[in-house]
This record gives sequence, structure tokens and C-alpha cells, in this order.
Amino acid sequence: MSEDSGTSAHDDVPARRDVISSRTVVWYKTVYLVVFPVLGLLAIVAMLFASVAWPFLLGAAIGLPLVYGFCYFFLIDLADEVVDLGNRISVRRGGKVEEVLLDNVRSVQFDLSSNPSRVVLWLSRGSRRFGDRVTFIPRSDPSLNLLRENQVVADLKSRVARRAHPR
Repeated sequence: MSEDSGTSAHDDVPARRDVISSRTVVWYKTVYLVVFPVLGLLAIVAMLFASVAWPFLLGAAIGLPLVYGFCYFFLIDLADEVVDLGNRISVRRGGKVEEVLLDNVRSVQFDLSSNPSRVVLWLSRGSRRFGDRVTFIPRSDPSLNLLRENQVVADLKSRVARRAHPR
């Protein structure tokens, strides 16, 4: 990267270093995958010592693993941090970090049906560490217009589309 121009050597894309993922991912993973199960187990132990009727105890014993499995399924694949580096993105999940070129992103999908909303970057060539997709919670827009597309998602979609169909 040249210091004077602020562009990358690859294709004159302005050098960036913007975190485009939400910082709440680690909080979601900690609360839903650590704190809630511990509280659930404490509740079951308290029910055992309080001589609660067995149907309540059985419901809690069956419900806790189901809720944990549901949370695990929806949260474990989320990237902890996604950083926009211009012509590529840096993805961190746990102790794994990998850079993915935007040329390798086949499509960008924004899923509003989940809470929190998620972005899925479908990769044309699978990542060595993350497989065929990168999923993250985008940084939120400070807009009151709830029907407007997230600015991070709109920017990624337009950049991926430009790379897929150059003029």
C-alpha cells in the first residue's frame, strides 16, 4: 500500500480499516451460551432441593438443552469481528483470523427475519477456516427509518456486484 495515495496495490481501492460487524456478538455468545445455561442448571438444582413437582423438573430438564441447542445453532457460526480492508475483509471467530478477498464473495444476503439481523457472505471458493460462508451481525445504522437497508450491507452488496460485473 502506498502511503501517499492511501490505496492498495491490488486495484486502487481506497485503503480502509472499518469494523463493519457489531460489537454485541461476544456479549450474545457469552450470555446465551454461558450465563443462561448456568442459571438454568442452578434453577434445576434449586427445584431438586425445593421438592418441586416432577413435571416442572422434567420440563426444565428437557427445555434447558433444547433452548441451549437452539441458541448454539444460531450463534456459534457468527464472526466475532469483521473488518473492511478495502478489497478484502478480515474475519475473526474465536482464535481464528482469515482475510477473504471481495473477489471470492459470490453474494451478500441480509437476513432480517432473525433477531439480531445477520449478514451472510457466500463465498465462491470456500474459506480454509470458515467454509463456504461468513456470517456476522452488521454494525447498526443510526437511522430511524427501519425500512431502509443497512448501510454496511448496501455498501458490501454494491462492491461485490461491481467486482462480479466489471464495466
